[in-house]
Amino acid sequence: MSILLLIVGFGALIVGGVLLRIARLTTLYAGIPSSTIASAKGLVQISGVARAAEGARTRDPEGAPCIWYRVVRVHQDGDRGEREAIEGELPVDPAVLDTILLDDGTGRCAMVLGKHANFFERKVWKTEGPTQLEIQRISDGMKLYAIGRVERLARPERGATHRIAWDRSLHVACSNRSLETMAKDVPWMKQWGLGLWVVGAPVLVYGLWLSFGPMFR
Repeated sequence: MSILLLIVGFGALIVGGVLLRIARLTTLYAGIPSSTIASAKGLVQISGVARAAEGARTRDPEGAPCIWYRVVRVHQDGDRGEREAIEGELPVDPAVLDTILLDDGTGRCAMVLGKHANFFERKVWKTEGPTQLEIQRISDGMKLYAIGRVERLARPERGATHRIAWDRSLHVACSNRSLETMAKDVPWMKQWGLGLWVVGAPVLVYGLWLSFGPMFR
């Protein structure tokens, strides 16, 4: 019983903390102005459709057209959940394979994808026991949003006229949802975050008391 209470208490505090952090960051970034790529100055939000950089692989292992893909080995590790590892030899410079273009009609802005994103299209390609090979890809024309400092290139590179310079202080890079849309989620994230903290804290304390209280009697 005490172990269950500890797990529930810790879990509620962790999930609540994550929700509150996301709500705080979303509120902080909601004031960032939107801009076209061509007229971007300083820290802005840009939006457009995904395009392939010149030289990018545009067919996934199944032959489906795309502007970017990678194969990930997903291993089911029992109680520890899933572990992911990118298949193949990683390049010295990840930007060689993980650069895509954001096209808004006024310019094409190059950006390097992060390791994880919630907008990748995912498909199980092969199953090998507890391991699955998963194809993660981006289709041509997918609507995307990005935050950063947009810089004009002296000359086009791989089809890009601009590039986005990520700020180390930013926790948001690229998404299929705009800041305006994400800002609408802030109220419920705050409510759930605070609610989980209110519930999780006493549950955790009670679990600790059941586990260690007898030692002090």
